[in-house]
Amino acid sequence: MSEDPRALRKHYDLSFFDCAGGKPSGFLYEAQISCTITGSDEWTWCGYCLIDNYFDQVDDGKETASQYYDDGQQIEGIYADPFTYGASDTGVPIADPREYFLEVLTSRTQQVQREWQQVVEMLEENITESQPVSPHLL
Repeated sequence: MSEDPRALRKHYDLSFFDCAGGKPSGFLYEAQISCTITGSDEWTWCGYCLIDNYFDQVDDGKETASQYYDDGQQIEGIYADPFTYGASDTGVPIADPREYFLEVLTSRTQQVQREWQQVVEMLEENITESQPVSPHLL
C-alpha cells in the first residue's frame, strides 16, 4: 500500500480496486462541512460555514468566499452564496434563518451525494476493466 505524503486527514488507499494495475493509486479522504446559524431572534442572526477543501483538484477553483466574490464581478449582478455552494444568489436573500439553514443543508447534502457518486463511478469503472473470473474455474 502506498501513502499519500500530502495527507493531513484520515484517508484510505484504494489502489487494491485497480485490478489491471495501470492506474496511479487513488485515495479516499475524510472531509467535513460545518454550518451553524445563530442569533437572538428570527430577525437578528448570523451564519458560519466551514468547508474542508484541502483536497480540491483545481488550484484556482478552491471554494473560498473571495472566489465567489470574484466570480460575481465577472457575471454582473449575480453573487453566488458560498454557504449554498453557489446554488442561490445573495442578491435574493432568505430572511428566515430556519429556511436558510435548510437551503444550505440541501445544497451541501447534494454536494456530498455528487462526491460519493464519483467514488461509485470510479469503482464501477475499475470493476468493468478488470478481468472476469472464468465460471469454469469455480
